[in-house]
Amino acid sequence: MEHTTTQPPTTDLTGKKILIVEDDVFLGQVLAQYMTHENIDTIQAKSAEEALESIEKRIPDIIVLDIYLPGMSGLEFLEKIRGEEKTKNTKVMVVSNAGQLEDRAKAESLGATFFIKALVSPQEILNNIKAEFAPKS
Repeated sequence: MEHTTTQPPTTDLTGKKILIVEDDVFLGQVLAQYMTHENIDTIQAKSAEEALESIEKRIPDIIVLDIYLPGMSGLEFLEKIRGEEKTKNTKVMVVSNAGQLEDRAKAESLGATFFIKALVSPQEILNNIKAEFAPKS
């Protein structure tokens, strides 16, 4: 289920909570900067374990997740949150350079949308987040 939105929806994201789970500090900061411009409350985690601690304090509206993380992988994290009542329906966007079809299939089977990091810009990620929260017609 790879999604690409070319026209950005005009969705107001003020006050939405987004957790960015990305061990590449620079990329995490770039994504957070795009989110902040939309008045999104952004939380960053450099590992799945750090993300789980963050979720204990506050459940985000959406999670932007890398697969390759130190310690617990993004897929293991995704399986864990899907197994918990409070996070089983949380929207997750996997943004990874994992090219293996089985990684993509696993992420999608767990209800995540999948984007290949090298092929998607931060603006496209933001546009897809806007699309997730756009009113359904």
